[in-house]
Amino acid sequence: MITRRWVRVCSLTQLEPGRGVAALVDDQQVAVFLLPGPDADVSGRLRAVDNRDPVAGANVLARGLLGNAEDVDYVASPMYRHRFDLSSGRCLDGESPSVKVWPVRVWGRTVEVLAVSEGSPPSEPTPTHCPFCALQCGMRAQPVTGPDGLPDIQIQARPEFPVNEGRMCIKGWSAGALVRHPDRLLRPLIRDRSGGLVPVGWETALDELAARIERVRAEHGADALGIFGSGALTNEKAYLLGKFARVAVGTANIDYNGRFCMSSAAAAQNRSFGVDRGLPFPVSDIVDADTLTLWGANPADTMPPLMQWVDRMKRRGGRLVVVDPRRTETAAVADLHLQPYPGTDLAVALGLLHLAVVDEAVVQHFIADRTVGWAELLPSVRSWTPDRVHQVAGISPGELRSAAALIVHPGRA
Repeated sequence: MITRRWVRVCSLTQLEPGRGVAALVDDQQVAVFLLPGPDADVSGRLRAVDNRDPVAGANVLARGLLGNAEDVDYVASPMYRHRFDLSSGRCLDGESPSVKVWPVRVWGRTVEVLAVSEGSPPSEPTPTHCPFCALQCGMRAQPVTGPDGLPDIQIQARPEFPVNEGRMCIKGWSAGALVRHPDRLLRPLIRDRSGGLVPVGWETALDELAARIERVRAEHGADALGIFGSGALTNEKAYLLGKFARVAVGTANIDYNGRFCMSSAAAAQNRSFGVDRGLPFPVSDIVDADTLTLWGANPADTMPPLMQWVDRMKRRGGRLVVVDPRRTETAAVADLHLQPYPGTDLAVALGLLHLAVVDEAVVQHFIADRTVGWAELLPSVRSWTPDRVHQVAGISPGELRSAAALIVHPGRA
């Protein structure tokens, strides 16, 4: 069986035209280069070859000198100055062995090479989901034999899964490493009378857990018990956990980790849009937007699979506006990046709304049918002119007007 997967090697910002970067892929060193040329053609200027110089027997090609001879782009080894064609891998000097050429691509602001491996897996892969965030990217867990001869798991992305279409971030690709991690618990632990944790069987652990739940419920009532879930649970698991809490245990106290990390965002979006933080549409709908505004979000680093839809939107002609005090990886690909002073987001929002009102771009029937409190909001909006926003948030009037034009005037945003 031949397995192909794209592996992240570096960020695009780590590459400088004319210089190489070395990365380790499946125990092999790869040298990645960005050829000089126009910024718009980044993908066409990427090259990747084995970092090992077959003449010198050393991993040095990433430190070699780039050149061009008769329309052939090459890297010259810093050891014996042998030149290797970056497209074919052949040596341009004498009968020296060639080097392997790796397929390379840009994904968002990430550079990836295509790793190809052969083997005879002991069984078919199991379709599953990445366990780390609520995006729940589709992946497969493939049983393999590790380098030490022991069973291991190799993670594969699922190209047919509609959310990520074969792409994942580093958390998903490395999920299989947890299987053999020395800190992984393989059996339940119960604390004994001396305070130490002792391994026990599953039946013993579950019986002990059930007995403690019954004891607390009998002594203090069902609401003395709390159930804590996770945003990384699948829909089915979250449903079952809710049933267990409300029906089996009878408690009203069930919550999850989002209460701590996202409760303020949930309250704001519920008040503003009537929905929680979750997207009310498939991520693939991003492709059809004329303008996408990402406010304080950096999915290029925090949720890389989302960026494929942003890239498709931009190729279709859509525009990306990013509002973030930092120059993030996402901001680097934006058509317009607003960098307000930290803590001045509200001033920027009021300024944009001010321009929408002044330009008579507010859809009045939508306001009447879908919103409340518009009349109360208007007085506070009128005073937030572009000049005032500039004084408070540091956004120039021209930048604010450009953002308003991109956000307000397209038919879909």
